Amino acid sequence: MLGSFSFCYYFGNVHVISMFFWITFKLCQSIEAHSGYDIPFSINCFFPLSANPDHHDYHHMAFVSNFASSFIVWDRLIGTGAKY
Repeated sequence: MLGSFSFCYYFGNVHVISMFFWITFKLCQSIEAHSGYDIPFSINCFFPLSANPDHHDYHHMAFVSNFASSFIVWDRLIGTGAKY
């Protein structure tokens, strides 16, 4: 929700449908990441830079890397995804 609230703060009001879409998208992504299953029709199939459930499981196993919640770009740029 922080993303949509930040967008509202910097660019003005956002339509309520956009807010509901964003919250629904993030909830579905969180459920998928914590389920541990690689769902065949998930966003990982369409956008290769998004974090998959294996990436997130390794974060919970080691707690020393893979800090990106949605996109693995930040882990690659900062170097926190090297152990994965």
